[in-house]
Amino acid sequence: MEDILFIVHPYTYRIDNDGDAAITDQSSEMDFKIDLLTKQFFENKNRVIVSFTHHIFSEMSLFAFCEAYGFIYEDNLEKILIPTTGVPLGTNKPLNVDDETWANLRMVYTTEEKLKDLVPFHRDAYFIGGMLEACVSNFAIYWDKNHRTQNNNLFYIPELCVSQNVEARIRAEDILKERDILALTYEEAMERLAR
Repeated sequence: MEDILFIVHPYTYRIDNDGDAAITDQSSEMDFKIDLLTKQFFENKNRVIVSFTHHIFSEMSLFAFCEAYGFIYEDNLEKILIPTTGVPLGTNKPLNVDDETWANLRMVYTTEEKLKDLVPFHRDAYFIGGMLEACVSNFAIYWDKNHRTQNNNLFYIPELCVSQNVEARIRAEDILKERDILALTYEEAMERLAR
């Protein structure tokens, strides 16, 4: 059985000081750690699934000139489209959404059913991306509620997550800890994958 790395809303790695996503050729230490972690997942024949928010190809273009994100163009990278909430569309149509809009949303975004089909079995799941206090924690909690079994461990790697609100991040980390979704350092994650 495979481990899974979820990179939730990677465009957040390219948000500048004004809150806008920007194309850059600059790579940070975090960018290279993400690249090495992803390569380790691929080398171990594990899965890497990237969750985009709006349009996969426009979000991928943010990384076109950044050497550390070459993996984002790998054929074996799996791509899904999840709303900004960090959670896939549910089965039931919300009351305030008309049928046509709901049908269009289900054509664009990954639904719970599609995600279950994409990932029927797995061993451990790792979560990185942004924002830790919102999308990453929401997706990790969703995964815990809907896909975790007694044999799965769930981890997130704080140093490979984007965060803009310290207080909200601390609250989110407390909730993750209560749900036994454990924080790992980058080094601890790499050691686990080397086993």
